Amino acid sequence: MPAVAQRVWTPARKWTGNLLPALFYLPFAAVGTGLIIARSEFIGIGLWWLVASVVVGWLAMNFLALAGNQFMRRQLRRELNEVHPLSSEAIFVGYARPGFRSALDPHEDLGFLTLEPNHLMFVGEIYRFTLPRHTVSRVTFRMNPHTLVGLGRFVRVTGLIDGRPTDVLLEPREKLTLLGNLRAGTRLAKQIRGWVQEKAPRA
Repeated sequence: MPAVAQRVWTPARKWTGNLLPALFYLPFAAVGTGLIIARSEFIGIGLWWLVASVVVGWLAMNFLALAGNQFMRRQLRRELNEVHPLSSEAIFVGYARPGFRSALDPHEDLGFLTLEPNHLMFVGEIYRFTLPRHTVSRVTFRMNPHTLVGLGRFVRVTGLIDGRPTDVLLEPREKLTLLGNLRAGTRLAKQIRGWVQEKAPRA
């Protein structure tokens, strides 16, 4: 497991990704709820404030949920490079084990994904593993909390790690917005499928 000088993916950064969008959503929702109660009517201006709160909240989540992401990307690349030199083509991703659950963020670890000729490699702040290409049986998608608002999903790669069947859950974090990374996830799944189908190089 690679070690870094100081943890980058901290609870404080996870909270930031949740609190910043809430700062925009909650005032609209509070005004809407207050107007509905004060006027004793659901169909009216209060409802429009609630609708606005959903729109503002969605936009704020898309643009602000990844606050500090580019700093973490640079910091992790610099520190992980000292332990395991990373390819310039390595992709910054969030990773989670299949059983991981968190109320703060769907990503258990942050790190870099590379597609080597014979294996997929993830080098993260906590975890490091390789998934042999010949063991990959499917590349699909899996829901995560971002999916509920149409702003994300995991790329699920099924294969063998140390001889044990497992699902590797990955979500790109290269872009500045959740929507941008959702699109990047579609491209990543296509890229991995193409990599799996390539003719294996000779030993």
